[in-house]
Amino acid sequence: MVKMATDRSDPENSLLSRWAKRKEAVREAEEVEAAVAEPAEEAEPETEEEAMALLEERDPELAEQISTMDLDKLSYDDDFTVFMKTKVPDIIRRKALSKLWLSHPLLANLDGLNEYDEDYTQAADAAETVRKIFEAARLRKEEAAKKKAREALASNSSEPAPEEEAETAEADTDDLVEDDDGDLEA
Repeated sequence: MVKMATDRSDPENSLLSRWAKRKEAVREAEEVEAAVAEPAEEAEPETEEEAMALLEERDPELAEQISTMDLDKLSYDDDFTVFMKTKVPDIIRRKALSKLWLSHPLLANLDGLNEYDEDYTQAADAAETVRKIFEAARLRKEEAAKKKAREALASNSSEPAPEEEAETAEADTDDLVEDDDGDLEA
């Protein structure tokens, strides 16, 4: 009798065993690719001297260019692009960027226009602010209506009486009702 590849009695030729073998081969190939593709992670240097030694190994020309610059004497007018290259260790890059931020008042001082500086998590504070703004707008509207009524009365007595205009202005705000918490609602 000839055994077929789909014979379920033979454990080596079963569908699951073939699938497991293929999956294992793919996994081994991926591990080999990952080992070849990823260079060994180097530990980041902790001091500037170690960082410069590492940079000299990676790129001697870049190390020479950076060593001619004194990190403590960098100013806003200096070229900081050399520190942004990928071969430059983070400790040197961070020190150069900190000198850049401190070198010019425009970069060193916050302008207060950052949206993330505010705390928007306090909804109760926002409700109180909105209520105050609404109340101020309502008062301005009432004052404007009273002023308009006085002007109309003074200029022409045939126009509607000031009480009528004041009543229409109040009717616009009478729709708002104050709830138990003191907040205004429509």
